[in-house]
Amino acid sequence: MLHKTKGIVLKSTKYAESSIVLQVLTAEFGLQSYLINGVRKNKSKYSPAIMQSLHLLDMIVYHKENGGIQRVSEIRNSPAYKSIPMDTVKSTLVMFMNEVICKSISHGHPDPRLFEFIFNYLLCLDLIEERLSNFLVFFLLDLSEELGFLPAAAENENEIYFDLKNGCFSSIKPQHPAFLVGAVCVTIQAILSAEKEDRVSVNFTKAARKELISFLLQYFAFHIDNFGQVKSWEVLQIVFE
Repeated sequence: MLHKTKGIVLKSTKYAESSIVLQVLTAEFGLQSYLINGVRKNKSKYSPAIMQSLHLLDMIVYHKENGGIQRVSEIRNSPAYKSIPMDTVKSTLVMFMNEVICKSISHGHPDPRLFEFIFNYLLCLDLIEERLSNFLVFFLLDLSEELGFLPAAAENENEIYFDLKNGCFSSIKPQHPAFLVGAVCVTIQAILSAEKEDRVSVNFTKAARKELISFLLQYFAFHIDNFGQVKSWEVLQIVFE
């Protein structure tokens, strides 16, 4: 039976001489793998963009409930990006986002809300023309909310310690080493206490932004099994120097 679904490319792997297996986050079926035949031929009917990480797809697919590699009837990029492929900074942001998303999603169960969140964030990145430096801070925070572990804002000024394990501020120093204190806690509290539409007015230095993203990656590692290190974070820091 054929099904129509939107998709987001997460990873492509070469298969045989001219084919690939695409790992795709779909709106209808969650995380799935699809065999695309002939895509690496010189006169392939497919756009090379269908193999690019976090590109957006319209798909008509065959779906087997028992999992495994699925097959497609039709696949195309839609909507096609206008700026991301040509913009070095945006392309680097996409590389980082893709690594974080791949580490955060490991099941095939459909999650339409999470799909739409990622889909819309990518469309926003493609259209945005300024304030890119803070984009990833808000992406990580909003993603943590979608995944169910958004840090809780402090309730009063005495709560100066952030407990990474429990995801909250405390006035008492935690009895374990997984906590932070200092400037990064002040910054994260300023963002968490602001309304979403007002967050862009929260200003922080390049050094504070770097510390904040490092903090959020630590936080993700505590709340997602086998999250590990995000290698593209090193590349991103060079781009924003």
